[in-house]
Amino acid sequence: MSEKNKEKKAPGRTKKIVLTVLLCLLIVLLVLAAVFGYRYRSHIKAAVIWLTTPKEKIQENVEKAKEERVEVLNNNGFNASKELEDALMSGVITHEEHTQILVGSITLEEVLERKNANTQTAPPENEVISENTQTADDIQNNGSQTSDTSQTLPPSENVTDEQKAPAQNDTKTDDGKPKTDNTPQQKPPQQTEKPKDDKNNQQSPTPTTQQASDVDKRIAELVTRMYVLKSEYTSSIEGVVSSMKADFAKLPPEQRTKSAKQSIATGYMSKINAMEAQCDAQVDAVVAELRQLLKSNGRDMSLADAIVSTYAKEKDNTKAYYLSTYGD
Repeated sequence: MSEKNKEKKAPGRTKKIVLTVLLCLLIVLLVLAAVFGYRYRSHIKAAVIWLTTPKEKIQENVEKAKEERVEVLNNNGFNASKELEDALMSGVITHEEHTQILVGSITLEEVLERKNANTQTAPPENEVISENTQTADDIQNNGSQTSDTSQTLPPSENVTDEQKAPAQNDTKTDDGKPKTDNTPQQKPPQQTEKPKDDKNNQQSPTPTTQQASDVDKRIAELVTRMYVLKSEYTSSIEGVVSSMKADFAKLPPEQRTKSAKQSIATGYMSKINAMEAQCDAQVDAVVAELRQLLKSNGRDMSLADAIVSTYAKEKDNTKAYYLSTYGD
């Protein structure tokens, strides 16, 4: 091969090597970007919402997600409402009461009325103690009066036990042993119990109905669990943002710059990621059980899809809302 041909191929080979290296670097950057985007996808969504959406609109998005979830639950036969969710989140009702209301065993109004009645009728502790003390004194006084009365009774009124209960002596057999009392008042005849048992058997649910009721209760329990997880995550985010604000407020006035605020937020990023990862893992477990429950019982899978969708919307918008409060 001539020297001219070698000189022509050398630049071409170098160019290919450079292109190959650049292509490899581009692939590495794309992979890193994909990994970063996947790991921080929730933060990216929240940041986009924060930067492009007013705070009032963010709150509306959170409320809209709640309304969508309530509508899907009602369409699947559950008694859901925004007031019910607010009562659970504020601690007015317990998790068990929330589940019972969802399946229709009791209403929210009945639970609130019962709690109000218990609060109004509960006597103060001092009054209870005073009343008990007076009762004890009365018992003591009455006891002494009774004792005195029994001592002053005339001899004619001191009747014997045989005179007081002649009927018991009359129930003895010929050999002196007492008769067994098998009166209907102590042991009702079996003929009276049979119609009652038959009636109960008629009112008892069929196996199919009982199974459907158990499925509904478990679905309601899983939905309640989702509410609790969302509330815990929201409280955690609120606490982290409060800590970020406190750290920024501790800085001297001349150091309270935008870059300092961003630096503080970056320092809390790992903590936020850990909280979110823990919450997502718990939610995934609940959703997996919910999907399996719906599938095995021939239920509509749209309920699980709606639970996942509204959870993601609320989480992203809630994070965006608290980021906006930190950015103000």
